[in-house]
Amino acid sequence: MLYLLAADADGHPTRVKVIDDATGPPSVDDDAASLGVTVGSLWLDSDDHRAWLCEDASTGAAVWTELTGAGTSWSVGSSPPVPERLGDLWLDSDDGRVYRWNGSLWDLSADLTGPAGAHGATWFDGAGSPTAGLGDDDDYYLEVI
Repeated sequence: MLYLLAADADGHPTRVKVIDDATGPPSVDDDAASLGVTVGSLWLDSDDHRAWLCEDASTGAAVWTELTGAGTSWSVGSSPPVPERLGDLWLDSDDGRVYRWNGSLWDLSADLTGPAGAHGATWFDGAGSPTAGLGDDDDYYLEVI
């Protein structure tokens, strides 16, 4: 199971769950009781390469907002990619921030890192599984397909 460190509404560090093996969109029943998701959890549909953000994890009434639209794509890297369409998403691998292309510039959509600690988490990405010995405990790896 994959978790991300984020900040709650009061700025305190909290873990959010990432459902990274989904094969379709989430429903109102994909909630705190059934999956242990919280507000801020991400749902990644591996079939259609679409992503949703949990805005309410109430039992039987979960609210998920799609982050991707028809034809949008995800990019990962330390510098902004050349956008292809409105709504494309870019994860800055240097700082864990997610940006959305608004047609003229990259707007900050989410910050997936929590407050700085003794050793902040590092984001890694690549094709396939991470190699043995890559990173430290609590670092993150995003497989790029």
